[in-house]
Amino acid sequence: MLKTRITELLGIQHPVLMGAMHRVTTAEMVAAVAEAGGIGFIPAAAFASLDALRGEIRKARTLTDGPIGLNISLVPAVHPGEKRIREIIEVGVEEGVGAFETAGGSPAAFLPLIKASRIPVLHKVTQVRYARKAEEIGADAVIVIGCEGGGYIGPAEIPTMILVEGAARALSIPVVAAGGIADGRTMAAALTLGAEGVLMGTRFIASTEAGLHARYQERLVETGETDTVVLFRSFGSPLRFIRNRLTPEVERMEREGRSMREILDRIGPGQEKDLRLDDDPQGRLFPVGFGVTLIDRIRPIAEIVAEIVREAETAILCLDRVKGETAAA
Repeated sequence: MLKTRITELLGIQHPVLMGAMHRVTTAEMVAAVAEAGGIGFIPAAAFASLDALRGEIRKARTLTDGPIGLNISLVPAVHPGEKRIREIIEVGVEEGVGAFETAGGSPAAFLPLIKASRIPVLHKVTQVRYARKAEEIGADAVIVIGCEGGGYIGPAEIPTMILVEGAARALSIPVVAAGGIADGRTMAAALTLGAEGVLMGTRFIASTEAGLHARYQERLVETGETDTVVLFRSFGSPLRFIRNRLTPEVERMEREGRSMREILDRIGPGQEKDLRLDDDPQGRLFPVGFGVTLIDRIRPIAEIVAEIVREAETAILCLDRVKGETAAA
């Protein structure tokens, strides 16, 4: 059993967390992760109303007795305002979520409200200096995401290996590793670097519960190590996507100095399509992490979590054996 301060903090069996993925994460996915012994986060920004958000949390509650997490995006471009953020927190508290994840901006203004509820707060960052600040203002744990991750990876684009060890050295609160982690060996590597848990997104997109159209699922399995690309560096907001016929066009528009509005006008229609119904993975930007290259099939979340934990335990036992043999020699 892999017991860490993260499993104790969140009341989970395994130190496995599922990231909040806009337009992808569902109550069914979050519940499946909880049933498997981990915790997943519902993205509050994906819901147009507080009632819809409350309904999704309650739906997950009907499927599991395990903890349900709630993600709050503080990204300036989509920040709904302080009043709305406080209302989202109140919904989470009223519905008894097991943890809050904040990301994209400082949660300092909202931490007193959350801390009063005694619900743990994990803040996600892309640099050690931001991790230190999160600890200073009272976060219970930090999630550090390296440049191998999907979606926003931070302008410094620091590799997961360097970021995790740097944060583990610098902080006294638990560190959760994210970015390029998709199996038990990569989880074991993160733990040996000082992380006390891992957060994965792409690995859970490739699950039966995600319910993506078969053509998207096929693309996830087929994607190789040169099949992702980072876009939007010119705007200071680098994001990683699967290469397709649209990504070269966005790269060209960036080189030409086109505005973000022009690019969004071009890609907007495709981004609004439902991934569970759309059959054209070439016609939209599809964020994934580098870990996608380690995915060889679509499986139920229970099987994914069980295999990852089993592989991680085996890898750590191998390291312990090597360490013992080296010491004996």
